[in-house]
Amino acid sequence: MRIISGRLRGRKLVAPDSKELRPTSDAAREALFNILRERVVGCRFLDVCAGVGTVGLEALSRGATRATFIERDAACIAALKRNIAKCGCEQMAKVIRSDALLALKRLVKLGEKFDIIFADPPYEGRLALKLLQLVSENTGLLADSGLVIIQHSERQHLPVECGQLKLLKRHRVGENAFSFYTLRKDS
Repeated sequence: MRIISGRLRGRKLVAPDSKELRPTSDAAREALFNILRERVVGCRFLDVCAGVGTVGLEALSRGATRATFIERDAACIAALKRNIAKCGCEQMAKVIRSDALLALKRLVKLGEKFDIIFADPPYEGRLALKLLQLVSENTGLLADSGLVIIQHSERQHLPVECGQLKLLKRHRVGENAFSFYTLRKDS
């Protein structure tokens, strides 16, 4: 695993040896950031279910001013912190070791706001939908023109609307898909 573009291009990242870890592939990250393009520059980026931080670090490499990482697994947290240090991003990165939903609720209470909220929850289960619902119920987490992006299995179908969020587009990369949501204009 490595950073594929930007000022940190080519930096190698570490990951624990785990069958449960599913890092976002280079091809999927390239597709994601080709869609986001300049939107990343200067943004506040939230990486939920961050794993070892490949997506959030890619965002920092491409010009995000700040990235917050939420991850609960101890081995992933250790690798994430090593990756942040290897990239020299300690001043721009914040790591929260917690369950994703609990961490988001704490960020709401702290008044945090993000331009891009990216989540790569486990493909099995309903966490992706729960994350969408929580952000929809707490729209203050998302900047006015912000995006919520859920990475999921291409076989999983997320709703076109979820409360105050509406689907802008879905983009498939192999067996993965990205669903892009924004706040509804009437919200």
